[in-house]
Amino acid sequence: MMISSCQRSKVKGQSIKVSKFLSRARLKRLLGLSVVCALGLGLVSVCLGGRLWLNPTASVPPGLYLLSKIDTDAGDAPLQTGDLVLACLPWEAAALGRERGYLLPGSCPGGSSPVGKYVAARAGSEITVDASGVRVDGAYLPHSRPQTADAEGRALRHAGGGRLRDDEFWLWSPHPQSYDSRYSGPVKSAALYGRLKPLWLWGS
Repeated sequence: MMISSCQRSKVKGQSIKVSKFLSRARLKRLLGLSVVCALGLGLVSVCLGGRLWLNPTASVPPGLYLLSKIDTDAGDAPLQTGDLVLACLPWEAAALGRERGYLLPGSCPGGSSPVGKYVAARAGSEITVDASGVRVDGAYLPHSRPQTADAEGRALRHAGGGRLRDDEFWLWSPHPQSYDSRYSGPVKSAALYGRLKPLWLWGS
């Protein structure tokens, strides 16, 4: 998700008839098409085990993704640096992101939705965060400079660094306005939904 707020507009005291813009026949066709699309996506979701995630933001390529749970006991490969994952941000960062409109509503702590991010570092890595960006074991992470304020001028504080523990991951996106571990700090393994694989991308 991104460090920008969604603005909503409301029309009050007005009654707009649908027939002014659409004939009944066309409206029926549009409704029918919507139902077919919904049923089609539902069928795909069922065939894939109900694990689809739609990303509308530019933090990672917008599109439809397949979510795969990670079960190392069942032989799944453990997460590696560079893997794209779906995760809940820590409560404090998630609550702030939801309050300011960076994150959509969802079932994560703080009432926010999960986010798609790349694994930048795993357990044992030494993280340093300063005004110039994030460093992993001394190596600069591209496009990781934290912002001091969001698009509306509200102050942002970057997270501290340190060595990642056994159950921690540092999540990141190369987009300069990505809301990720540079503000939330490391993410616990228990907060990860799984690995993401793109199925259909647009705008890339």
